[in-house]
Amino acid sequence: MTKSISNAEIKALAEKAVNLISADKDKEVVDTLRPLLDTKCPFLKLDLLGKETGGAGSSQPQKFFRSFDEIIDYNAMGGFVVVGQALICFLPDNFEKVMEKSRKYIIKGDVWYACDIIGERCLGQALIDYFDETLPWIAKFLKDENRWVKRSAGVAIHFFSKRVLDEQEKTRKLLKLIEPYMEEKQVDVIKGIGWGLKTIGRHHPDILVEFLYKQIKLKKNISGLMMKKALTYIDEDKKLKIENITRTGIRAYQSKAILNTHKHCDGGWFWDKYSAFPYIGCEWGCEYCYLRDGKYNPHKSSLDPKVLNFADPFSQYIKVKKNAPELLRKALENMPRDLIYLDNYQPVDFRHQYTRKMLKVCLDLSFPVFINEKSRMLLRDLDVLKKINKKTYLNVCWSIITTCDDKTRKIFEPNAPPVSARFNAMKKLAENKILTGTVFMPILPFIYDDEKNIEEVIKKTKECGGRYVLDGGLTLHGYSKTHFYKVLEKYDPDLSAKYNRIYGNPELLADHTAQVHEKVLEYCQKYKLTPHIPRPVNFYPKKLQVNKKTAEKFYLKAREMQMSGKGGHREWAYRKAAWALDDLEESIEKIYRDKGISGVMEIKGIGKSLANKIENFLIKNEKEGHLHP
Repeated sequence: MTKSISNAEIKALAEKAVNLISADKDKEVVDTLRPLLDTKCPFLKLDLLGKETGGAGSSQPQKFFRSFDEIIDYNAMGGFVVVGQALICFLPDNFEKVMEKSRKYIIKGDVWYACDIIGERCLGQALIDYFDETLPWIAKFLKDENRWVKRSAGVAIHFFSKRVLDEQEKTRKLLKLIEPYMEEKQVDVIKGIGWGLKTIGRHHPDILVEFLYKQIKLKKNISGLMMKKALTYIDEDKKLKIENITRTGIRAYQSKAILNTHKHCDGGWFWDKYSAFPYIGCEWGCEYCYLRDGKYNPHKSSLDPKVLNFADPFSQYIKVKKNAPELLRKALENMPRDLIYLDNYQPVDFRHQYTRKMLKVCLDLSFPVFINEKSRMLLRDLDVLKKINKKTYLNVCWSIITTCDDKTRKIFEPNAPPVSARFNAMKKLAENKILTGTVFMPILPFIYDDEKNIEEVIKKTKECGGRYVLDGGLTLHGYSKTHFYKVLEKYDPDLSAKYNRIYGNPELLADHTAQVHEKVLEYCQKYKLTPHIPRPVNFYPKKLQVNKKTAEKFYLKAREMQMSGKGGHREWAYRKAAWALDDLEESIEKIYRDKGISGVMEIKGIGKSLANKIENFLIKNEKEGHLHP
């Protein structure tokens, strides 16, 4: 059976299906339809099949519902179209049953197209034909815990709005239903509700603008994606006005600088020498983020009184450096090539896409890039990322504290994308031969530091193509500590005393960190993952690459001492030696060849013990053929 099947053949097929349903031969119904469902048949043909089949079933609905269950269980996209259209025929006499079946089939499909097909045909048509009866069901679907069921309500509103163009009062009633969900953070739900708003805006722009102004006045925390969809068909003047006063307090300003140049690279951790971020603040609003501390937090009321309008300025008041890409290009043109840290894939970037533009700057100027992410939005720019990876170096790590998308995770990462989406994105990058892995930090004490969670995170990283796991503890200073304790008190009041005990005693904290780190090392070894990020050196001048690799040994030694609670003087000796090696403008190989170990000891910060280690490293590399002539 092909896409060229005629309407007459469709009607004959429907008649055969009806006869089988009437004879209680549900399995044979699926067998009869399978050739059509297994092809890319036009939806118009499938809709006709559904209409013809459903239209003959009003006298025996239960038999038809059983057959519909079988068709849905076959799990073909075309099956959802056929059943969705057929269900419409049962609305007059079996309204509640159709609504219940719609929800069941959406959950069963567990994919966007099943949601949208049923949402348009069943819920959308029900709104058109039985508006008052359907409104309570739309409200019920919006409250549902299942993301696809919630999304389908927005899809239904879209369908109604594109078919019914002269019902302003009904449109206002639908917006009233949507209003409590304008702060939705789940991206699939946002897309559904945003689709409904977008279509309302196309046919009733004044009503939508009035509605959006009300939400802004109420200081609703509307995601950038939802606002972008809602404003699709709004004229530019009104769109600009709304964007300038939108709920997040997104404020564009002309920045004087964007590039941060660090005195030393982030040795043993991310290895970046530079960093640049186009946005100030973070809409993900993770409760443990150390950037909330006054030392880093730019949202001070003394500098900008507008922050007083927000319950959490850090996540609700985003400042946009509108000249960020141009500033980055100008800054990097005069800098030696080294690793730059970029990461700002948050909802505001849907609108501005500055992260992509900054990635293109790095690509043009051949700068290697490190990214630490929580959002699969990054995959939008996979084309640019692949080019950077091929030209210089790219490492994308994923900030992950657990494998579970449960209530606990959402307490500490209230707005962040699902962990499952992060792992899926990791897998996609690995498939494209891009270095990726997990930044397992902060590992929250007494919440996510148990052995089961540690193993699951490391195991999942391995399964998704990650090549390393970098662990770290929770930093609590200043306001970041005050804020986190408020959240901790709501989560489990008994934990505050435990946190006070270990964070009030440096030795206890060091012991706790060491025990957790030991478990991370154990499971990294079990799953054959590197417990750190290997240092990239291929983009440095060739004569300096051995300096960087030698320094890497010392940086990693210092980090291990820090994580194992054995820091102090020896840790800093290794770190300072690494700095000295990084700062050398002459190859350590040449120094050793010309002057021997005494020449190595002339380098500031390197005594006899560390010089011996450098000598051993150079000799080993020479034997293995790694030294340059």
